[in-house]
Amino acid sequence: MNNYVITNHAKQRRPHYPIRSDEELKEIMSRLDIFYNFSSLEDGKYYFQKKGKAAVFKKDRNTVTLITIRGINLETEINDEIFPPLKIDDPIRAEKREKRKATRDIKHKWMQYYPAVLEETEAGGYSIFFPDVPGCISSEQNLEKAISMSKKAIAVHLTGMVKNGDPLPAINLNRCKEAAKGHILVMVRPQKELLIIKQTDSFKNIT
Repeated sequence: MNNYVITNHAKQRRPHYPIRSDEELKEIMSRLDIFYNFSSLEDGKYYFQKKGKAAVFKKDRNTVTLITIRGINLETEINDEIFPPLKIDDPIRAEKREKRKATRDIKHKWMQYYPAVLEETEAGGYSIFFPDVPGCISSEQNLEKAISMSKKAIAVHLTGMVKNGDPLPAINLNRCKEAAKGHILVMVRPQKELLIIKQTDSFKNIT
């Protein structure tokens, strides 16, 4: 008899199907075990994907670890018409999946708001800089334009970091509050039309 282990990633996908508990996920794994006969498989990573239903799992002796799952719940009928034969999760496919995950992580990070410090300049204009993103500054005479340009500035700056292979900056709100003493702390969201993300070997705009 196999032991079933559920990864945190698979647990996080429960609400989409809906699957209410780890026990239900393990029950699904038990049914898949009967259908695919996990005990007969050699140790390694396997997956199946067909018509919106997919799962990736790893077998190690008598332990089967569910890595991710999609489109399957307790009401799903498991049969030959819906579920295809298992395939070995080869390194190339795994690498492509990691690239997709990195893309999602970057997109999620880019869509967040970045703390910025708004200050008046001696010339009577406005300057906005990002304490967490050194070198990213916007300066305009008009306040509304300064804010608008700051959205473009942070977008272009982040794009350059990704293009150069640099990690995106982590937000440190305490540091930003300290930098904003005597000035105004604002939250700026990058202008998404200017964000460009590296995905496989090409660049594509985020929409």
